[in-house]
Amino acid sequence: MVLLAVAVTSLAAMMYSVSQNGMKATGNAYRNGVLMQEVNRLEGLPYDSVAVGSSYVTVSGGSYPHTRTITVAQPVANVCKDRQ
Repeated sequence: MVLLAVAVTSLAAMMYSVSQNGMKATGNAYRNGVLMQEVNRLEGLPYDSVAVGSSYVTVSGGSYPHTRTITVAQPVANVCKDRQ
């Protein structure tokens, strides 16, 4: 009986670890989905329509509550040097 208790206890610890890793992987998948959504939104806009500055969006419902901060910086001109 003691041997069975030791075996079941070690399996329970392993199952807990596996479930924690699964939850972390699910969170990472949701995060990547939100990032790709924002990148696709910005890629679909004409360059002259993208405003320079920061914007904040808070999503409290759904399966992945989060806060997004989007920062668009002014591009630096003449960063490429001509080869001579």
